[in-house]
Amino acid sequence: MFMTDAKLSEVLSADFAALLLPDGPQSIATLARDPHAKRLVKAFVETDKPVAVLGHAVSLLQVAEVASGRTVAGAEATREAVTIEGGTTWSEEPLVIDSNLITTANGSELPQVLATLVTKAGVPEPEVDQAA
Repeated sequence: MFMTDAKLSEVLSADFAALLLPDGPQSIATLARDPHAKRLVKAFVETDKPVAVLGHAVSLLQVAEVASGRTVAGAEATREAVTIEGGTTWSEEPLVIDSNLITTANGSELPQVLATLVTKAGVPEPEVDQAA
């Protein structure tokens, strides 16, 4: 995992291999009001870079206008907001992979989400030193 202290207004999708949008209704509500967050999510999805979306964060796909034509999972509380304009298929599966978009209803699928995100981003497996 790589930490960043850049402001959203300074970040470009070209600078990153993948995007992880964590769950959390309050954080997501704040990001949904930020035009730079919308721009960043839209850029990642439109350039087919891997994007992992957990729980409530699935609503950011609708805000960024990239949910249409996708099959997604997410927090049940976001279902109506994500599917209201049509064109988005809601799945009851706990984990949905739609091209490079990885969505999950909650954090219970986090290990598989992260493994899929890392694989799709092309990050090599870490070498394990067996000489112990």
